[in-house]
Amino acid sequence: MDERTASPLDLDDDAAEPETSQLLFEEKSVCLPKPHFFNSDYHAPYVRYVTTFALLLASDIGAGSSAHVETSISGKVLSSKTNLEISVFTSIGRLWEHEAYALAILIVCTSIRWPYVKLAMTLYAWITPFDIGCRRHLELNPRVLLAESEKTLFWLDILGKFAFVDSFVLIVLMVVFRATVTILFTTTDVWVSPRWGMYGFIVASILSLLGTQIALHLHRGGVCRELDKDGDKPTLNSWEGKKCLIAQSGCHAAFVLLALASSAALVVVGSTVDTFKFIYSGVTSYETTHSVISIGPNILETARDNGVMIRLLRAFYFILTMGVPLISCCIYGVLFFVKATPHSARGMFVLAETALAWSALDVYMLSTVFAVVQIPNFARHLVDECCKPCFTIEAKIDPLFTVTCAGALMSFFVGLMLVTKAQKTLFAVESVGLCCNSKHKDAVSLRSALV
Repeated sequence: MDERTASPLDLDDDAAEPETSQLLFEEKSVCLPKPHFFNSDYHAPYVRYVTTFALLLASDIGAGSSAHVETSISGKVLSSKTNLEISVFTSIGRLWEHEAYALAILIVCTSIRWPYVKLAMTLYAWITPFDIGCRRHLELNPRVLLAESEKTLFWLDILGKFAFVDSFVLIVLMVVFRATVTILFTTTDVWVSPRWGMYGFIVASILSLLGTQIALHLHRGGVCRELDKDGDKPTLNSWEGKKCLIAQSGCHAAFVLLALASSAALVVVGSTVDTFKFIYSGVTSYETTHSVISIGPNILETARDNGVMIRLLRAFYFILTMGVPLISCCIYGVLFFVKATPHSARGMFVLAETALAWSALDVYMLSTVFAVVQIPNFARHLVDECCKPCFTIEAKIDPLFTVTCAGALMSFFVGLMLVTKAQKTLFAVESVGLCCNSKHKDAVSLRSALV
């Protein structure tokens, strides 16, 4: 028997024969997992990406928010007008013009540049590993392809939520710029309301997140299907029957329980304490304090709207800042401490990975820091345009905001640690078969671990 076709290629041996690697490229029937972006059974996934890109661009160009001023005497409206209407793109110029440089740079990086870069990188990570990347890496180390591709998609999925920074900044703006000033019998109302551009951007960002998660799912599914065809299946370190992942992963049970309990407690406390306050002075002087949980109910009142879209915006805010971080702790607990079969554990892992990607308390934290520091500079000019005698604004971050930051950071890093550990345990691959044509169908057998 030909020694080259009978012996498996041991990945632990760095001195593998170059002839075996070269053989993979000489044969046209190499059975690597297909580039399932174009060859999956799902309905035209590239259409979803093109649609998301177009919706992002249209939302960035279209009006995202508008500032309104209404004057009334004894309840009778004298005038009501829109003094300012901005999009995501034009807001950058406004912020820069009004010396809110840090906030302008943050929005450029997270809400303008990042969504498009993320879409492009998702396509690159999904397609090239089995095409361009194949020739570049496979002859050196075949497992590099699968590991690098999945790792790239994983981080794109986890960091995709930071595209919502602009949305959270606008929500803070809506709460801050709601004011009613009464002078004798004359009342002046000032408020900021979201427009279709903001809703479109949120929908596009959600589609982008879903697209990355689908890409990651199809990547793993495509690899496993190819393994099944060749009789080489992912193993779970001799995991048979129902077992707890905590025992299989090697994590200390007490440490995981303490981390989850601490994370949940900090999220709850951090959501209820005051995070920042705004001090208004002018015709009337007062101050308002806000927490994560108090901003949500104010969204309807500040926008002077009770429609379906504004209610969905409030739900979106609560789900991402409070709902998902708390639910994710429960999901991590079930994943690690409830006995399950490998198939059930992998299903729960998908939920845990999704929860980590959608938990946005850290996005709120980042948005709040920049918004509170920079809004007074922007507000000074905006108020001059809309209502000169109304008020001036000062902003301060409350010392208790550190609790919110601790909850956000702990929620993220505990989730990242547990999801990474679960992935390495649940998707440890015994071997990846690269089957060639009948002449070389037993050319190589690769031992791999999907990171």
